[in-house]
Amino acid sequence: MLPINPKRRGASLVEMFVVLGIIAIMIGLLLPAVQAARSRARDAVCMNNVYQTNLALVQYLEVTKRIPAPAEPGKMGGWMIAILPFLERSDLDDVLVPGTPLTQVPALGLKSPPIYRCLIREAYEQLPPNTIQSAHFAMIPHRDRKGFSVVDVPLKFNAPWLSSPELSFAQLPKDGGPHQGSYFIGHGMSQGVDLWNVTP
Repeated sequence: MLPINPKRRGASLVEMFVVLGIIAIMIGLLLPAVQAARSRARDAVCMNNVYQTNLALVQYLEVTKRIPAPAEPGKMGGWMIAILPFLERSDLDDVLVPGTPLTQVPALGLKSPPIYRCLIREAYEQLPPNTIQSAHFAMIPHRDRKGFSVVDVPLKFNAPWLSSPELSFAQLPKDGGPHQGSYFIGHGMSQGVDLWNVTP
């Protein structure tokens, strides 16, 4: 017969609840920090995408001495299509023919390149399958189309990316930016490029 050790005991129910309560409090304290870090990371990706897109448009301007003409209504074209070779996306440039009706878009063109995407807006998009993704960036031409800005569009803005939307600064709602009410705006001319985070 084995001896019984009267001093040996397991954890009581109260002790388990105390430990679980401490763990829950620690998770509650860490969660906001994790969410803030994720939000900053999404902002950084979007800012980089605006910058790279803006830079490609500057390169296009330096080569052609003009910014791309706007797309015809209901058809593919405009600046997002024109600068694809400068973003090393010749695969798309080969199949997306400016002037093609949006109803005849090849399957490869339904999704916009990742460089044209803003991760903040991804959560707001719920498009049915076989639908052209909406544009997350727009171009703002100025100086008689000798200069431009690239901006990540308001959350409620909806236009197919293949139509290369153009806006004016007046069309940007002051409280509608995807980054805590502000926008990432890249400005460019043939002399160079800069990037601002602004609230208009």
